[in-house]
Amino acid sequence: MIGRVREICTTEEEILYIAVQQKPIANFSPDCVVLSNRRFIIYRAKMLGRMTFYDCLWKDSKDVHLKENILGAEISFESNDGHVETVDYLPKAQARKMYRMGQEMEEDAIKLRRKMELESLQAGADKTLINQVLSPTSPATPTGEEDVVSRMAKLKSLLENGLITEAEFQTKRTQILDSI
Repeated sequence: MIGRVREICTTEEEILYIAVQQKPIANFSPDCVVLSNRRFIIYRAKMLGRMTFYDCLWKDSKDVHLKENILGAEISFESNDGHVETVDYLPKAQARKMYRMGQEMEEDAIKLRRKMELESLQAGADKTLINQVLSPTSPATPTGEEDVVSRMAKLKSLLENGLITEAEFQTKRTQILDSI
């Protein structure tokens, strides 16, 4: 099985763990779950040596579930699009280790998604321009009401671009309104 897995691994992809199904009766072609540093892969053996597999990148995974039964354990992988794959009759020790490793990979994926989201927000914020064009007919300094409206608009823009949190927004909003 390791040889087959290595054939489909990408450059710099490392196999972290492999668990093989152990059905209580007729375990001729067991399913196999492979965890790598980039994805999880579920191999399903078919007749006459054929194989099908399902794989999902960790960054696209949503959850890993473990359920222990009398004759082994069942591990389920769910992707962000809602697709769920389950392998049953895994030895409990192997399933627990897979679950732990899956949870660690999920945590790393959550951090990666958060980082990518923040980078996207920052890139969008870099393109945001807040300009106030003064026309010759308008006064050089805005009136108190215009100033409040302008400050509130700028504050809302900062919130929408992810540069401040909701709590910071509410605090500053209260300060602006109190200054009226």
